[in-house]
Amino acid sequence: AAAAAVAPLAAPRIAQPPAYHLFADRRALLGIPNAADVLSNVAFLAVGLLGLRAIRSGRAAFADRRERTPWAVLFAGVVLTAGGSAVYHLAPANGTLVVDRLPMTVAFMGLLSAIVAERLDAGVAVRLLPFLLALGAATVLWWYGTELRGAGDLRPYLAVQAFPALAIPLLMLLGPARTTGSGWMLAALALYAAAKVAEVWDAAILDA
Repeated sequence: AAAAAVAPLAAPRIAQPPAYHLFADRRALLGIPNAADVLSNVAFLAVGLLGLRAIRSGRAAFADRRERTPWAVLFAGVVLTAGGSAVYHLAPANGTLVVDRLPMTVAFMGLLSAIVAERLDAGVAVRLLPFLLALGAATVLWWYGTELRGAGDLRPYLAVQAFPALAIPLLMLLGPARTTGSGWMLAALALYAAAKVAEVWDAAILDA
C-alpha cells in the first residue's frame, strides 16, 4: 500500500487534462445545466445524512465509542461532497473542482481512519485523523496552486486516493473484525472502482 502511494510521486508530473471538464452528458433540465451530473448528488446527500442520523441516534453500535468520530467525519464528508460536486458540475473548471475534491478527501480519510479504528486501535485512529485530514486537503491545495502557476501536479492527490484504496482491504484482511458488515465494505470499494471506470468511459457509456 505504501508503494502504491509512493509510485505516483515517483512518476513525472501529472497535470489536470483540460478535457477532464468536458463531460459527455451536458443536457439541461429545468434550467439546471449538466443536470444529470448535478442532480445525482442528491444520492450522496441522502447517504451522508442517513449515516449521520444513524450515528447521532445511537442505532449504530460500536465496540469502542471513539469509533463514532471517524464515521461521523466520513458521512460529513459525503454531505459536503454532495454540495461541492453540485457546484463543480454546474460550472466545470479547475476552480470549482477544488470545492469538489476537498470534501472528497475528508470522506476518504474518515473512512481510512474508521477502518483503522475497527481493525487496529481506535485511539490511534482518532489521533491520526487530524493529520490525515490535513494531508488530504494539502494535496488538493497543492494541485490547485501548481495549476495556477502553469505546472499542474496531481501526483500527491492521486497518492492519497491510491493509499486508502489498497490499505483498507489490507486492514480488513490483517485485522480481526469487531463488527459485522465487512462484505458491504468490500462491495462499496468495488462500486468505487466501477465508478472510476465509468468516469474514464463516460462518453462511450452515454453513447451506448
